Amino acid sequence: VHQVLPDPELHLYCLIPDLDFCTANGLNGEGLSFPSLLRDAELLRRFDRTVAEYRQESPFREAGIRCSVLALMLDLCRRYATPRTDGPKIQPSFEYIRKATEYIKENIGRKLTVDAVAASAGLSKYYFLRRFKETTGLTVVDYVNTLRCEYAKELLQTGQYSVKQTAGLCGFENLSYFTNVFKKYTGLLPSALRGTSESASP
Repeated sequence: VHQVLPDPELHLYCLIPDLDFCTANGLNGEGLSFPSLLRDAELLRRFDRTVAEYRQESPFREAGIRCSVLALMLDLCRRYATPRTDGPKIQPSFEYIRKATEYIKENIGRKLTVDAVAASAGLSKYYFLRRFKETTGLTVVDYVNTLRCEYAKELLQTGQYSVKQTAGLCGFENLSYFTNVFKKYTGLLPSALRGTSESASP
């Protein structure tokens, strides 16, 4: 708990860059360390410019803030960032993705959100989405739908479940959506596969 009791002339500005903002702009701070206290006139001037952008009212205020923050963060990383040598080592991307894919498989029949999948990997949403696509070649939605359709094919071919039941067991809340997704990923309608393994038996 912090308490600040300034005099009326003191203005306190605290800048906490969002991880998603940094990674989206190519500034991945994972595994980097920075000095706890910096006295740098140029960084101070950049910070003052950021504050000025924040305080002004103009049609391009938000864009000005983003540009100013990015310039500040870039300067900070270039001049003061060093590889972190203490603490736990950063896991490679495939390890994060492995955790995510395991979570997806374990919950394939439940409602899945990108936020929940990203959280299972311990990553922020937008950083995770980029890493997942780079590692698997698929978006999260494509990966989930591919697995769900494969699972649906297995269930339908047993003949034990109706198309509607199969949709529910595979995590689809809407039958029409399930039919469209299944056709897109398999080229077939769900009804065309129902009981095919049984009928093919001698």
